[in-house]
Amino acid sequence: MKRFISCLLLLLSLCAAGQPLSLDDCYQLARQHYPTIKKQELLRQSTRYSIDNAGRSWLPQLSVSGQATYQTDVTRIPVALPGVPELSKDQYRLQGEVTQTLYDGGISKNQKALLKTGEALQLQQIEVSFHAVKERVAQLFFSILLLDAQSKQQDIYTANIASSLEKAIAAEKNGTVAPSSVTELQAELMKAKMGNAEIRSDQKAVREMLSLLIGAPVTGDLLLPAPQQAAPGLHRPELQLFELQKQNVEIQEKALTTGLTPKIAAFVQAGYGRPALNVLKNSFDPFAVGGIRFSFPLGSLYTYQNNKKILELSRSELEADKETFILNTQTALAKEAGAIEKYTQLLQQDDAIIALRTQVTRSALAQLDNGVVTTHEYITQLNAEHLAKQIKNLHQVQLLNAQVNYQTISGH
Repeated sequence: MKRFISCLLLLLSLCAAGQPLSLDDCYQLARQHYPTIKKQELLRQSTRYSIDNAGRSWLPQLSVSGQATYQTDVTRIPVALPGVPELSKDQYRLQGEVTQTLYDGGISKNQKALLKTGEALQLQQIEVSFHAVKERVAQLFFSILLLDAQSKQQDIYTANIASSLEKAIAAEKNGTVAPSSVTELQAELMKAKMGNAEIRSDQKAVREMLSLLIGAPVTGDLLLPAPQQAAPGLHRPELQLFELQKQNVEIQEKALTTGLTPKIAAFVQAGYGRPALNVLKNSFDPFAVGGIRFSFPLGSLYTYQNNKKILELSRSELEADKETFILNTQTALAKEAGAIEKYTQLLQQDDAIIALRTQVTRSALAQLDNGVVTTHEYITQLNAEHLAKQIKNLHQVQLLNAQVNYQTISGH
C-alpha cells in the first residue's frame, strides 16, 4: 500500500507539474503496474498462515473416537466363579485422547524453514521476471528518445526546405530561377512532410506501448538520462535466486535426518464403555489411561541414501546453471562495453563530419542564390548535412542506451 501511494503521488506530481518522465520514474511506475508484483503481499500472508499452522503442531492434539462391535465369542473362565458374570458379545466404547508432543525430531523447525525459503524463492522469482520488464521499459524509453530526436531534426530540415522554396518562388517571379527548381523544392518539401508524419506515427505507437507497461500516459517529454559509468560486479536477481535454491536444498537435506529421529509425546485417554479397563466386569464404566508414547519410524531408512543423492545432484545442477548464467551475462556485458566504446568514438567523428557538412551546405546555399549551382545540387548537400545530424542523434541515444543496458545487465 505504501508503494502504491508513493507511485500514485509520483504520477500526480509529474502530471500536475508537466515534468518529463525519467527512466527511473518509468521503472517505479512499471513495478507498481506489473500484475505479478501484486502477488508478493499475498505470498507473504500465505506463508505467515502456513508457519503459524506449523507452530500449532506443538499444541495439545485432541481426538475423539467411538466404536460398537459384536463378536462371536468372549473371554471366559473355564470354571464358574461366584460374582464373575459372563461378558456380552456386543461391546461399546467412546473415548477421547489428548496428546502433547514432547519431541518431534526437528520436523516443525525444518517445516518452518522450508516455508520461509519457499516464500523467499517465489518472491525472488518475481524480481527475476520484473527484471525482464525493466529491460523492455528501457528499450521503449530509448526508442522514444531516438524518435523525438529524429522528429526535431526532421522539423529543422523541413523548415530549411520551406525557406529555400520561398526564396525560389520569389526568384522565379523575377525570372532568375527556372520553374523546375521550384517544382523540385516543392517535391522535396512534400517528402520532408511525409517523413514528419511517419516519425509521428512511430512516436505514437511506441509511446502507447510504454504507457501499457507503466500504466500511465506518456504524452510529454522524456528526460534524457545522464551518462553512466560502468559499475563492477554482478548484482542480478538471478544470483540471489540461485543462492536461495541452494539453501532450500540444504534444508531438505536436514529434513531427511528428521525422518530418522524418534518422536516422543505424552498422552491421556479417557472414555466410557463396556467393558472398560476391567474386562471381567460386564457393565458400562468410565476409564482413563495416561503415559508417554515413543515412536521410531524406520521406513525412511529405505529411501534415505537415494534421496540424499538426488539432492546432491540438484545442488550440482544449480551450480552448473549458475555458471552458465554468469558466462552468458559476462558475454552480454562485453558486448555492451564494446558498444559503449564504439559509440564514444563515433560521436567524436560525428562532430567533425557535421561541421564540414554545415560549411558545405552554407556554401551551396550561397551558390544557389547566385545561380552557380542547381536546386538539385543544393538539396543533395542539405540532405547530407541532415543525415549527418541524424546519425549523431542516433549515436548519442545509442551510447546512453548501451550504458543503461550495461547497468541493467549487471543488475545495478
